[in-house]
Amino acid sequence: MRGDYVLFRHKELSDRMGMKKSEDVVKILGCNEGDLLTVDSEKKFYCNGEYLFRAKDISLKGEPL
Repeated sequence: MRGDYVLFRHKELSDRMGMKKSEDVVKILGCNEGDLLTVDSEKKFYCNGEYLFRAKDISLKGEPL
């Protein structure tokens, strides 16, 4: 459900994000199944028109994402 936390293991993603101690990644669900997820030219994400977040351009390591 929207707003719930999801924990998953993703080595490549955690490496790109600069996470050194764990491969675990936690995300908050922004949309439910059937919702409309959109992104604009500024990398701002929306669920059913409601602003969620802006995507990062660089990782904690300073690498482009």
